[in-house]
Amino acid sequence: MKCSMDMLFTLVRLYKSKEIFWNPHNPEYHQEDKLNDAWQELATELSTVTKKPVLALECKKSMDALFSALQELSDRKV
Repeated sequence: MKCSMDMLFTLVRLYKSKEIFWNPHNPEYHQEDKLNDAWQELATELSTVTKKPVLALECKKSMDALFSALQELSDRKV
């Protein structure tokens, strides 16, 4: 997914708003079907905001890429 900075900021904000993605104490954190539903919901919300079609898999790949980039930057500073 080709993302503008605004789209990435929106993606991160939506990700942050869904505790299922990042809180291991959330009862649904380890339930793959619930996680898939949450990714689909996030993609639908992002599509509504950006007025562009977005797939759940694209959202997940974009977040994975952001986390990888952050990890790489963190490793460089050590």
